[in-house]
Amino acid sequence: MGEVYLDLSDFDKALDYFHQALNIYKEKFGDNINQRNIAKCYHLIGQVYLKQNDANRALEYFHLTLNMWEITLIDNHPDLALCTENIAHAYLLKSEYRDALKYFSRTLNIYEKRLPLNDAKIIDIQRLLDNTKEKG
Repeated sequence: MGEVYLDLSDFDKALDYFHQALNIYKEKFGDNINQRNIAKCYHLIGQVYLKQNDANRALEYFHLTLNMWEITLIDNHPDLALCTENIAHAYLLKSEYRDALKYFSRTLNIYEKRLPLNDAKIIDIQRLLDNTKEKG
């Protein structure tokens, strides 16, 4: 339900649902670092904050997600690319171009290992990298 509200840009309701889900998962599993549902909740909460242009809070949740996914997922899992790309966008909001470049580069590295080189995702990330280099 939270994802529907996120798509509708009803960020307060989206956050409510994501926090409810997070609390349910934490009650059931504790703060188990291996629990993918907890990491997904963190990531979705981070997305809400990113859409609200609250880069600091978005980064807090994206880094929680990344820390969990780095332990539980394979090195080139697409969820890692999604998370590192979102981290890069949050750093762009803060005009922290060096950090944004670092995470866009990491995203590109994952996609290049998983996708054909002419894939739209690779082209988009390369464009973001180039634009960020120009700013920094």
